[in-house]
Amino acid sequence: MLLYISTIFLLGFFAILDNLISNTQYSKFRTFFYGIAYLLVALQFGLRDKMATDWDMYESFFKYYFISIQDLDFKNYSVEVAFQILQIGFHYISDNYNLFVLFQSLVFYFVIFFVFYKISSAPFVAIMLFYSLFIGMVGANRQSIALAFCLMGLYYYLKTNNYYIFFGFIVGGFLFHTSALLFSIYLFFNRKIDSKYILIAILCSFIIGNTQLPFKIFSLFGVVSEHAMSKTEAYLDSAKQELERAQVSTFGIAKRIIIPLFFIYFRNKISLKEKYFNVFLNAYVFGTCFYFLFYKTLLVMVSRGGFYFNVFEALLTSSLFFIVDKKYRPIFVLIFIVVSIFYLNQSISAYPEIFIPYRSVFNNLL
Repeated sequence: MLLYISTIFLLGFFAILDNLISNTQYSKFRTFFYGIAYLLVALQFGLRDKMATDWDMYESFFKYYFISIQDLDFKNYSVEVAFQILQIGFHYISDNYNLFVLFQSLVFYFVIFFVFYKISSAPFVAIMLFYSLFIGMVGANRQSIALAFCLMGLYYYLKTNNYYIFFGFIVGGFLFHTSALLFSIYLFFNRKIDSKYILIAILCSFIIGNTQLPFKIFSLFGVVSEHAMSKTEAYLDSAKQELERAQVSTFGIAKRIIIPLFFIYFRNKISLKEKYFNVFLNAYVFGTCFYFLFYKTLLVMVSRGGFYFNVFEALLTSSLFFIVDKKYRPIFVLIFIVVSIFYLNQSISAYPEIFIPYRSVFNNLL
């Protein structure tokens, strides 16, 4: 646990340093510090060993199932074909699973750091919050790759307004995890949506989510195809297990109501400094609606589907930087550090034993 908390403090230090050197002769060092932060996070999770989400499953896939081109199985609905090809291709480089984990981590976090640097005006704070919010999802390899594709697609769409590139990246993500199709909704997020429609959407989602309607509608997807049937049955089975095990916190519900209201109030002020603020806000609001639709019936959908929207909680929260004068922002960073430690505990609370203690490949060498 000390390693994770120390990382949060170091990322917070970089955020304070970035605030101090911006618009000065030392601002050229910003990219250097950002690169150090990238290596810190990417290597930390790339050099892990036998820990985090789904380690045993993915290690088994790598060692016993998808080794050569003869193992390619287009009818395997558990592992998407692109991930099979990635694994088979990596076997031509090395049969060491730890190297495969390192490769994935370096690529995934490069995309995260790159996109955050390009679309956020406070990337160091955003990265610190993302780190703490998503530790619990480390190891969800296929969906992480899918998210990387989707974020790159969004970045190029925001820069060029070319939706062909956007959907091209989503298709790439879909080939690694079918849930990437949910990201298509981002096509409509780069706009200012009237506050009353946001509030109505949240209220309606909450009301519908307290009925059995979402469960019944989701069950219908199984008739689309054999693949859809397989995925639907797997999610429905997982949903029953999740609801038996999990407890939806009052804090989680309150947070998803209060945060949109808070940012709607400051929207005009923050938008002057944060170019893509409405994208961040709309993504978070959609994630909130998604949460309320499924938190009573299909909790597994909250973690899987919400993955593509909750990422913007880090970007949205970091935009709070711009409601105060620059001289007070270091104080905000200290507050964000405390919040990040809280998020860290929340993120790993379901399965703390798979994250604590941190285990690396070097443990086996001692």
